[in-house]
Amino acid sequence: MRIVVAGGTGFVGRHITQKLVADGHTVAVLSRDPSKVTNIPELGGATGIRGDVTDPGSLDGLLDDAQGVVATVQFPNHPVEVPRKGLTYDRYDRAGTENLLAAAKKSGVERLFYVSGAGADPRSDKTWYRAKGVAETSIRASGLRWAILRPSWAYGPEDRALNRIAAIARYSPVVPRLGAGRQVIQPVWVDDIAAATARIFETDGAW
Repeated sequence: MRIVVAGGTGFVGRHITQKLVADGHTVAVLSRDPSKVTNIPELGGATGIRGDVTDPGSLDGLLDDAQGVVATVQFPNHPVEVPRKGLTYDRYDRAGTENLLAAAKKSGVERLFYVSGAGADPRSDKTWYRAKGVAETSIRASGLRWAILRPSWAYGPEDRALNRIAAIARYSPVVPRLGAGRQVIQPVWVDDIAAATARIFETDGAW
């Protein structure tokens, strides 16, 4: 199957791309800078195509020969929004996903897989959760065959956030506890997200 991975140069996206290539799929990575694909060793076997999910016109025709699309674009300025520069969760997570969805429908793509997140809810008062939740709603109403995965905090060798906390825990006599200290998070290994994605593409009943 030919699969286009939007956001395939990112932390989660590159692991998904690597797994899909290993499983024998023909994978193209949609990126604003496709030259990155050749510079990331883990993406060997994938090709790069230029496109920007925040610019609908740049997606015209890019998905014409794809049977599947993986939407794993993440907000590039997490966790800080800067609306005057267009850096908002709504622009990337909601509008970007809807632009990709429209391009997939126009090109006759059979399946769209969306990497959402735990807590996604269109009624949430948190912009990140709300943007992901509205994107999910649009996907469900699209008429395409779709699947949505809601992982929690992804971690792995290249993850800067959890690895920073782990380094503090290893070398500091005290570990800071954020907020009220009552929030419970179960991190998920990034390769497990990649394996789940690949398994969904192998399982017809998952769509």
